[in-house]
Amino acid sequence: MAGTWSGDFGKDQPVAGTWWNGYVELSFKADWPIDDKGAVVPANAMLAGWIDGESAAGRMKVEGRADGRWTATRAK
Repeated sequence: MAGTWSGDFGKDQPVAGTWWNGYVELSFKADWPIDDKGAVVPANAMLAGWIDGESAAGRMKVEGRADGRWTATRAK
């Protein structure tokens, strides 16, 4: 699977990943902000978790920067 990411880590970042029976693993290059003037450094971001109906949850890691849980709900 492939697509793009747009959000806090940059705009139109290419995404690659796999999907299997509700489980998803995605990775993309991220622009990690380092100051309040807009400077960024490159980082690798990975997201993994389960999608179940209208919601999803899992873990996300930005190598050498941060990791934690994520949750999502389908917008209506």
